[in-house]
Amino acid sequence: MKFELDTGDRIYQTSEITEELIKDCIDRLSRDKIEFMVLQPRNPVKHSQFVQALRGFVVETRFINDNQEFSQYSYITEDKIEVETIFVNYWKENMPPNVENWQDITKTLEPNFLTRLIRKLKKR
Repeated sequence: MKFELDTGDRIYQTSEITEELIKDCIDRLSRDKIEFMVLQPRNPVKHSQFVQALRGFVVETRFINDNQEFSQYSYITEDKIEVETIFVNYWKENMPPNVENWQDITKTLEPNFLTRLIRKLKKR
């Protein structure tokens, strides 16, 4: 499977991505050398469009259904090894994280009513 890893300062393609690179990026994230990292497959991994981590190890993933509607989940941890495992499993095993105990943040990402209404009116 083809992936892209974006760290804000550089975008790595499939042939450049290794387990060591992923761990190095997570280490850089933990030391505030980068602000985020996004690992995105060319095609969704079991309906997951990406995994990303932000400073302080806020880890997120987004799932998309057949109707192109999405659900996004967030998880906060201080455990660098846990974040490494999530990213390596996603990349190497094509296994999205288990979001059973993650927070569903979908509603916070959806446009508010007024924004949706304006978009709808513009389409006419």
